[in-house]
Amino acid sequence: MRNLLRVNLAVFSALCSLVLSARNAQGQGGPDGAAAFEFFKGDRVALVGNTLADRMQHLGHGFETQLQLAYPGREITFRNLGFSGDELNLRLRSADFGSPDQWLAKVKASVVIAMFGYNESWAGKEGLEKFEADLAFYVDHLLAEKFDGSQPPRVILCSPTAFEPGAKRPEANPVNERLALYSAAIGKVAAAKKVKFVDLFTPTLAVFSRDSGSTINGVHLTEKGYGQVEKVLVASLVGGRGIPQENARATRQAVADKDWYWFQRYRVTDGYSIFGGRADLKFVGGQTNRVVMGRELEILEVMTANRDKVIHKVASGKTRRWMTPTRLISSRWSPTNPARWRVENTSSCRVRKPSKK
Repeated sequence: MRNLLRVNLAVFSALCSLVLSARNAQGQGGPDGAAAFEFFKGDRVALVGNTLADRMQHLGHGFETQLQLAYPGREITFRNLGFSGDELNLRLRSADFGSPDQWLAKVKASVVIAMFGYNESWAGKEGLEKFEADLAFYVDHLLAEKFDGSQPPRVILCSPTAFEPGAKRPEANPVNERLALYSAAIGKVAAAKKVKFVDLFTPTLAVFSRDSGSTINGVHLTEKGYGQVEKVLVASLVGGRGIPQENARATRQAVADKDWYWFQRYRVTDGYSIFGGRADLKFVGGQTNRVVMGRELEILEVMTANRDKVIHKVASGKTRRWMTPTRLISSRWSPTNPARWRVENTSSCRVRKPSKK
């Protein structure tokens, strides 16, 4: 088993050198003393990309948690627009779901964190030149837009994570050799376009070579795996800023709660019947799904925005009376446990202290 967890040292060294050369050429993007990214008051961060981005809203709450704790009072908002299977030029959605640009404008993105490259890497060396050109075009396009209505977004490009070796999985070295090429290409484009690059490949390659349990199948991260990614993101984007942890647990719970409501809005079940081909079928009184469910989606947006306020209050330490609904508390929770908070009204996030009994 130990052999399965080891990446050939020569290959490991070569892969790291390839990506590090791209990162050093750009002069930023790693937890190695490089300049941190700056987040400003009122920033609206949008995360786009493939499954790596998508699953962060279910298992990767730690990054936003640390970001909020690092910048208390700046009222930063975070929306996950990731979608499993996405590529730069392939975004499969229901009819009338909305284009990527429409969604970035909807959330008024002032910062775009992009996680692409893994799916595209299956094209191998032959597809590398096209990928670089497509990514460069994509960055130029983002920088030409004003999704927040005032200025172009600041762009952060992240590399894919490494492939984790394991039993009953493909040989890791060929996959990682391919991923190294595409990670380096992302760093190269970031340097050319003068945008931030975060190398997730090299650190995860090192971790995966000596430890297991960071993915479910070599590709898709577990909560443990996202913990590694979050460390790299925080080090790269927040830098050496000391982050107080007194409110970390409550903030993480609030982030998880907000992510749940946002997921219900963004990834609404049966989009074809809500805004697609069946949306305008008329029922009792001439009502349509587009009208009725459209109103429900508006409500979910408000409920999500309410939870942004919860996150900001908890992260800044202004109040401890804001906690997450009981459905997100672990199975160890019980109504008689005085150490927990209980929800009185989930629509407004008001809570009350548990009984002293």
